[in-house]
Amino acid sequence: MGFIRKKVLIVVLSIMGVLLLNFGLATLNSSAEKNISPPQKNADVKMMEKIEEKLSGKYDISGVSIKIHVDNNTKDIYIGVLGNQEYYDSVKQEVKDIVKSLIKSTKFEAYNVNVKKVKAQW
Repeated sequence: MGFIRKKVLIVVLSIMGVLLLNFGLATLNSSAEKNISPPQKNADVKMMEKIEEKLSGKYDISGVSIKIHVDNNTKDIYIGVLGNQEYYDSVKQEVKDIVKSLIKSTKFEAYNVNVKKVKAQW
């Protein structure tokens, strides 16, 4: 009788172990899924998106970039304008003024705003 009891005990403990292990992994998995969040956008990305959102549709822009030059410690915001020279000349100052108003009272206020004419890449 002792031998059968030991076998039953081993089987019961094995089943309990499998259930505990399964429950523990399921709990771990669901808590990990809850704690995963997308990475936060840094301030540069947020500002570039804000500038693009404000200018897109009204102006024909190719994109926005923010660059920090470590060699001379300058900080620049670049806006590329697509189109011919006449179009570029007509919107350059307006685009620059809009960007300057967007960065006013932010950490980007001291950045140089550079509006550049870019060629369409076809």
